[in-house]
Amino acid sequence: MGNYYSFVAGLPDVSLETIQSPLTVAGLKEEFYYEISFADRQVLNLFFLQYDNQNILSLLKDEDSKISPNGVYSSEEWEEFIREVRETDNPKVSDIPAYFAEFVSAYLSEQPIFENLLWEDQLSALYYKYAIEKGSPFISKWFELNLNLNNILAGLKARELKLDLNNIILGDNEIADALRSSSQVDFGLSQQIDYYPKIVRINEEPHLQEREYKLDLFKWNWLEEHTFFDYFSIEKVFTYLLEVDMIERWTKLDVEKGKLFFNKMVEEMTKQASDKLKEINNTLTK
Repeated sequence: MGNYYSFVAGLPDVSLETIQSPLTVAGLKEEFYYEISFADRQVLNLFFLQYDNQNILSLLKDEDSKISPNGVYSSEEWEEFIREVRETDNPKVSDIPAYFAEFVSAYLSEQPIFENLLWEDQLSALYYKYAIEKGSPFISKWFELNLNLNNILAGLKARELKLDLNNIILGDNEIADALRSSSQVDFGLSQQIDYYPKIVRINEEPHLQEREYKLDLFKWNWLEEHTFFDYFSIEKVFTYLLEVDMIERWTKLDVEKGKLFFNKMVEEMTKQASDKLKEINNTLTK
């Protein structure tokens, strides 16, 4: 994987001044694809495939659906792919990840891959598995973190509403297994993952937007902590894309709330970077 010294150095700073800038996921996709190697493009595709998940679901429900341009594949490619899956078990569009063929085949035959899950959840489960297997160590950890966060929040809500967790929890890692099977108050997770108490506190926030903000802030801090020394790597490019995605989503929701969200994030990031530098200095002076 490449090092992108001049490219990363030339990216606009993610700061308060950029909150109303034209930075968008779609714009970054075009710029990043032009600047990075083919191999690293496949890394960024792990992010953009989430839009393809939405697109394929839309097209399967309505072939005339308008799809997001943020996906990796075009409407024409998806139309050909769906037709190929209908007609053969070996679609010719070979660069499309295999999990899509598995999903489309199951959807068309009305034979669920995961018996208890909604179709969109089945596709999400396949997507997480694919991204965790194909990503670098950092990116695999990022997708597993998101899988765990979504599962924990879903598990807490399901228990509150007395719902069957087998119909909600995705994946087959240790966290998912614990959520499905444990009768303990904390699902036995307090000693297993250090961030479990933080997620419980986030879930207890009564206001939906504030809860979403705190969850995004948790993710933002995790990204910054895990790429602190990756200044010019594809992982840093990937992180930048994720952060712009968060900002874009919040500013679309509400400009004023987006500014507030962003301001709080910058404060948290500054504090975290300062604490990290103090930790490094303390280590060096010992």
